[in-house]
This record gives sequence, structure tokens and C-alpha cells, in this order.
Amino acid sequence: MLSPVGDASRSSTILIVDDDVPFCRAAAELLADRGFRVLGYAATARDAVAESRRLRPDGILLDVQLPDGYGVTLVSERLTVSGSPRIVLMSSDPAAGSPEAAPSSKRSTTLMARWPSNSVSRPPSGR
Repeated sequence: MLSPVGDASRSSTILIVDDDVPFCRAAAELLADRGFRVLGYAATARDAVAESRRLRPDGILLDVQLPDGYGVTLVSERLTVSGSPRIVLMSSDPAAGSPEAAPSSKRSTTLMARWPSNSVSRPPSGR
């Protein structure tokens, strides 16, 4: 289980993979507000693999549609070689796939989430 800062265990580290800069900023702020440490960002599948190997995050927030690849393929083929991060696949595209289609293995847990296509660059704080 991923743990936010302040938990009894160390805080979980996150890599954000998305080519939408405003979304990355909003997601990073939301995660930090919830106590997670964002280690870095990647905007392409190629960079995601490199950053995942370099940073070795506990979790990866991964867009399904990247400029140079498909997030689901990336999970099943390449990201799992860089450790055992928990991966949340996300997309605002309803045709991107269903949560049941998200890949999983003994080394990685994957969850698919939908991000509203009409989302603003800053999500509500919930406070």
C-alpha cells in the first residue's frame, strides 16, 4: 500500500507520466497535499522508462495516451522491469479501455482511472 507522509512508514514516492503540463502540475500539487512525494515527471513513454529506472518510485501515475506510445503497453512490456511500482493508468478518453483491462503481474499492481475530460488545470482542494 502506498503511504502518505506522516504515516508510520516512510512516505511513498511518485513519478508522474503525462504530456499535459497543467495536469502534471495539478496532480503533483494534489499528491503533495495528500502527503506523497513526487520525484519527477516524464512526458513520453521513452522518458517514463528512463525515469522509472533512475528514480525507482513506489508508484507511477501514468497517462494511457502518450506521444510515443500507449500506457497499457508500456506497463506490460517495460515499466515492470524497473522494480515493482504500483501503477495508476489514467485517461480522459472513454475509448482508452476499461479498468478490468488494466494489466497486472506478480511484480506490479495496476489500476485504471478516468480523469474527466472537462477537468480544469487545478483540481478542487477538497477542503
